[in-house]
Amino acid sequence: MIFKAIKVFEPTTRRIAAVLLGSTLTVLTPSAQTVAPTPMGPDAMGITSDELMQHIRYLADDDFEGRGSGEKGAALAAKYVALEFEKYGLQPAGQSQSWFQEFEIALGSKIGPATRLVSRAKGEARTHSASVDFLPFDNVERQSATGAVVFAGYGIIAPEHQYDDYAAIDVRDKIVLVLRREPQANDPKSVFQGTNHTAHAEFRTKLKVAQERGAKALLIADAAPNRQSISQMASGGPFRFGLRAQSIPMIFVDYNLAAGWLQSANHDLAKLVADIDIDLKPRSFALDNLIELNVELLSQKATARNVLGLLPGADAMLKDEIVLLGAHFDHVGYGLPPGTNRTASAIHNGADDNASGTAALLELAEAFARAEVRPRRSLLFIGFDAEERGLLGSQHYVEHPLHSLSNILAMINLDQVGRGKNGLNIGGIGTSPGFKGMVDQLKQNSPLNITTSQGGRGPSDHASFYNQNIPVLFFHTGLHPQYHKPTDDWPLIHTTEIEQVTRLAWLFVDHLANADTGPSFTKADGVPFRRSRRDRGVQLGVQFDPEFGGDGVKVTQVSANSVAERAGVKPQDVIVRINEETISNYDQLISIIGRLNRSASAELVVMRDNHAHSLTVKFGAPAENP
Repeated sequence: MIFKAIKVFEPTTRRIAAVLLGSTLTVLTPSAQTVAPTPMGPDAMGITSDELMQHIRYLADDDFEGRGSGEKGAALAAKYVALEFEKYGLQPAGQSQSWFQEFEIALGSKIGPATRLVSRAKGEARTHSASVDFLPFDNVERQSATGAVVFAGYGIIAPEHQYDDYAAIDVRDKIVLVLRREPQANDPKSVFQGTNHTAHAEFRTKLKVAQERGAKALLIADAAPNRQSISQMASGGPFRFGLRAQSIPMIFVDYNLAAGWLQSANHDLAKLVADIDIDLKPRSFALDNLIELNVELLSQKATARNVLGLLPGADAMLKDEIVLLGAHFDHVGYGLPPGTNRTASAIHNGADDNASGTAALLELAEAFARAEVRPRRSLLFIGFDAEERGLLGSQHYVEHPLHSLSNILAMINLDQVGRGKNGLNIGGIGTSPGFKGMVDQLKQNSPLNITTSQGGRGPSDHASFYNQNIPVLFFHTGLHPQYHKPTDDWPLIHTTEIEQVTRLAWLFVDHLANADTGPSFTKADGVPFRRSRRDRGVQLGVQFDPEFGGDGVKVTQVSANSVAERAGVKPQDVIVRINEETISNYDQLISIIGRLNRSASAELVVMRDNHAHSLTVKFGAPAENP
């Protein structure tokens, strides 16, 4: 970027207060710029809490079914944003002079018709039903295996506990049947830590051990009946684990089916489990059964779409320069994959995440488009799709830009801005030298409790632009107990504060779009954002892969100088445990971290290259300046 540090506008305190507090000021003191100021009375701006709430209530209605990317609700939301852009008089800025930039996303896999499991014992062949008797993991797409069956207890080799289920058997070129979890699963005094589990209980550990010993396939059964049925685990598709190269097939089998195979070899499954629990001695042996297994998984894809509207700049010399405003309109749908019990009670309406940011984006588009004097630079408004699936919409845009990235001066991101009573955090102020002075000047007159953070990374769409060396600002009013839950509904939005947040964003954009010179880029990874001044919760400083389907949470990015980096967390690590609590998913991780205090230390167990690593995380890092 060749632009110098931004020359901050010098609007009078009276002008700033008029915008932030919503007074009816109509005669304005001109700014230091030569361009005529945009009229900023609340009616002229068109930014009102009533209109913001109309957008939020509409987008967060059950009819949108949670706006899951690739599904009906997200398509309806994209159409709504496009219609609003058109109503305001923006220009279509998508593909082929349309409002949309379409791209393909993966929705996971479904079980193909060629998937089959046949067991043979004493000359009798039985064919078993997928999603009823057995369920494949999605660690392979297409693979077959035929061979004799060996029962290998829990499939664990734990030298630290003098325990080895494979010590007395040879499983090379065999199909291995093992039990889920670990011995003494209900005993908190167990060396395997009982209900908390160790890394030996992880599916990836069991798979690695079986594969290293030459097994052709791995079958996993519960150690107790009625714990979880295959149909419950199926959820309309394979068990999500993540495709990986050079893997053998892995499937769940029904408890009763596994018990029947063992019974044919004169062994009682319940007794085997009880005996292992008593003395922690392996009970492994070969069966007379033969298994024929074929796994076929079919990838499911869908079309997602960003929505783009352009407001051309009024200055012939500056109109090719762009200030980009973005907000993602997608959410997590039902929070459940297709084929599950997706009832109205499961709809995640995402009023704050991110109908609130989308509403602010629309109000800003209307305010600038209908102003008597347009900004000198062009404004590009983008509603991003598939943010919840890993910033896919914004990442697609920077990889396939419809406007030269070198012309984008800055990106302003609005994500979860509906809970302003908790405070507002503006992230990314370290990504350009002039941003801090601008924030300091404007927040003096804002009724909001404003904190700041330096970093340009983080789990939202601004990170895609920051990674392209574009200055970013991230408006965010914090996480809350309703985050990614069906209870994130519009009555919980703070109506007065979201108007104040949107008016503040208007001032930032107005400054950037009318300044004599544009901002230069400064690298500032930092901690992505803090929640708010009232929320002293700790932060790891990592970004996660929302598509990871295995046990635990997969890390995709580690922020510089974060507690995670200092602890030694690396991209591609999978967080499986914090202290004594096993991590199954992202929401659970956030919940556990939220219970820790800022001075706490914690043991973080991560899987890296199929090996468990214990790291010490110290959360006592100093907070960034408010």
